[in-house]
Amino acid sequence: YLWLAGELTGNMAETVHAVLDRVRMYWASDSRKGVISFRSPLEIWAENPTFLLAEVMFFTWAALTMKHALRSGGRFSQLWCAALLHGLVTELLSYTLPDVDNFWHFRGTAMLFNGRLPLYITILYPCFYYTGYAAVSRLKLSLFLEPFAFAISVVLLDVPYDILGVKLLWWTWHDTDPNLYDRTYYVPWTSYMFHLTFASTSPLNTATCSTSPLPPPLLSTQ
Repeated sequence: YLWLAGELTGNMAETVHAVLDRVRMYWASDSRKGVISFRSPLEIWAENPTFLLAEVMFFTWAALTMKHALRSGGRFSQLWCAALLHGLVTELLSYTLPDVDNFWHFRGTAMLFNGRLPLYITILYPCFYYTGYAAVSRLKLSLFLEPFAFAISVVLLDVPYDILGVKLLWWTWHDTDPNLYDRTYYVPWTSYMFHLTFASTSPLNTATCSTSPLPPPLLSTQ
């Protein structure tokens, strides 16, 4: 990363240097003691039972998609791991860059990054991305259409989650951020654009080319 920052110029170099400086400041401070923290499920159930149910659902969903990926093998298991890494890096950068540090999560059973990031959020990405990928890959679409179908499938999975999440106070967005001004059911359109952009242009789409062997059905009884 230091070599990359030295090779970049202009605004991009300033951004990379700012991110590296914030990361170094974080690890040099006492806040590093809060890299991971835990909370009693009973406390969460008393304050917001729907949040605890959402955590259980996503952990179960992630376990099922992981089982499917391992059973499929090859690029499918690699895709699951890549989606997990993509989510972790993206979320951590969101707390490092002030321009996108505009939301706060309810405190869950396991919290990362000094209590800012619920653990279930990191596995949300494999849930959405892998499920969308496995479904779209069985449609046998052309190489041109697959990235767009993949992106739409991810957004379709995200829409009910975003609407319910903000209503049930699983998290909240900043009220005065102009990037979040245009909303539907209190969900900023930029949230959907985020998934559309990453799902359609991410290197993860290399795993959805039409020449890939099809994975077994998600709901296979075998």
